[in-house]
Amino acid sequence: MYNETNPFPVTQEEYLVNKRIAKKNVIAGSILGVLSALSLAANLTIGYVLYDLLTPPEPPKENQKTLVG
Repeated sequence: MYNETNPFPVTQEEYLVNKRIAKKNVIAGSILGVLSALSLAANLTIGYVLYDLLTPPEPPKENQKTLVG
């Protein structure tokens, strides 16, 4: 199969194999993209929770009422 946009001749069988591989690569890339986004969300959530747990609470300001008094 030869055309002006692709100067390298490729047989029909090679073209179909390459097309199938390209389709699988697109699917695999999409899955990896979704997993990467989920991983980022999990890391941000864990980081926020750990930061919230490990930082000491701020002392109340002088004119701020507390729950006790």
